[in-house]
Amino acid sequence: MLKKLLLGTALVASLAVAGQASALTYTSKIQHIDSNLSVDGDYGLVTIEELAGGKDLLITVDLNAPLTGIVDNGKAHIAFAFNLLDSPNSTISILDPVGGGSFTYLGESSFMQSPFGTFTNGFSCCGPSLSEAPPFVFKISNAAGITFAGVGATFDSNGRLTGTGTGNRLKSNDGGWWFAADTIDTQGDTGAKGARDAFVAVPEPGAWALMILGFGGAGAALRRRRAALAVA
Repeated sequence: MLKKLLLGTALVASLAVAGQASALTYTSKIQHIDSNLSVDGDYGLVTIEELAGGKDLLITVDLNAPLTGIVDNGKAHIAFAFNLLDSPNSTISILDPVGGGSFTYLGESSFMQSPFGTFTNGFSCCGPSLSEAPPFVFKISNAAGITFAGVGATFDSNGRLTGTGTGNRLKSNDGGWWFAADTIDTQGDTGAKGARDAFVAVPEPGAWALMILGFGGAGAALRRRRAALAVA
């Protein structure tokens, strides 16, 4: 009975870890202060996680010092912009700040986020003199399923996204930009920042170790069980 319990526990643990590992996470660095393709700095990170079941995307926007918050700077920009396929059938919910704070989802339209071009979806925020401190977290849900880059997306040897796939997903705009944000820094200066490249995230070493241990334990338990049955 104890062996069966240990076997079941090992199998459940390994499957749970495997399930967590199978949920893809992507990152897109906020690196640009203009539409130049060169990297201007390290201003923050947009993390996109495909949640279990493939029907939700969890998106976290974080900023690096000296940036302190997200704003609407009053220059025909919006606080945070992105492109979303199948907007009419997708639900957007803000998770952080709790209650949405000063953020308002504007639905699907055409927003000019100069100097990064036109985006289809975005959030307004707080005005030029106010800001929301990061992280900014929101979820996109679609009953038909949604991924970040689409089914069949392609990557290079460094994990960089080179081609999007099919199905409901996010997309870069005509200029190749995934995200744009209006930000404010410690000096009170505001400006637009952009994220162009996207990478599939490699699991942390600890996650790999847990997964290997889980499957190793399950395998060892199965081998012991087979040996016991052979003797019997």
